[in-house]
Amino acid sequence: MMKQTTNSILDYPFSDLYLSKDKTYMTGAKMDPNPTLVPEHLKEEAKELFSLCKSSAFDQKKDELTLNHKETIFRVSLMESLSETIYVLRRMPKNVLSLEELKFPSSYINMLSHKDLTGLVIVSGPFGSGKTTTASAILEKRLRLFGGVGISIEDPPEMPLEGKHGDGICYQTWAEQDGFANATRKAARWAPDIIYLGEVRDAETAIEALKASIMRLVICTTHSDGIETALERIYALASSQGLPDDISGLLASGLSCVIHQELKQRGQEVYPSIKFLWARGEASTRVKQLIKARSFKNLGSEIQEQLNQIMIKDRQKKRVD
Repeated sequence: MMKQTTNSILDYPFSDLYLSKDKTYMTGAKMDPNPTLVPEHLKEEAKELFSLCKSSAFDQKKDELTLNHKETIFRVSLMESLSETIYVLRRMPKNVLSLEELKFPSSYINMLSHKDLTGLVIVSGPFGSGKTTTASAILEKRLRLFGGVGISIEDPPEMPLEGKHGDGICYQTWAEQDGFANATRKAARWAPDIIYLGEVRDAETAIEALKASIMRLVICTTHSDGIETALERIYALASSQGLPDDISGLLASGLSCVIHQELKQRGQEVYPSIKFLWARGEASTRVKQLIKARSFKNLGSEIQEQLNQIMIKDRQKKRVD
């Protein structure tokens, strides 16, 4: 039961707010999807938030935006139901969490921390699985480890990436929904070490992401239910604008890895369940062959074999330690 002594909506551990003119629901507390009404004594704050969303959306002429309320960042999306206007607010972290804080497997962290890593890193998963959080953590870690320049292209910007990270620096940019491809082309001309694409949504952006990954590290996110479907989605988007063989070859040669994650709960602990496909080095020859042949559904055995090899190495390391 909610305590009446709570001073702010922000004191509750929700992930999303559904704001309408007369009522507000919270969801996501401890991964509970059921909506809960905001308590009576906090309705004024909810109305204040609704008005702030409405005025910001009007001023910016956007139905998706970033909002700062009491030093908490929200990703805001406008939803028009049959009866009312609703603003859906996703609460974002105040800091970029590290891969270690996200309980990312150490073996995968080590692979993502190779100094000379270039190419395409795809972070996939269902809605609300933490793709943006993970992709941002990879970008932040590499800037902190190796310096250089990172450019994020987002709609809207979500994580607090702007500024210095160790010797590196990140510049966050805001691309319109139909402007990701052009923003990617422009970003490549700014000579960054890393480009982070908030999401690959269309054919032109998919092609530009593949082209950009030839010379540098490109991190992107996409919605999918597995590694195989993530690659199939990127290929399908890009090949609608180019020759199938050329696109599959570009994807095979440029891909570094695919990370698929879903959030799981163990007691009160929330952690990412990770599947990982590495596509660099001699051990990944078969992976590249399958991608070039567009045999995405046959990658499952390679994913399992890589996992088996990692588990063997981890056991050997523990024995030595």
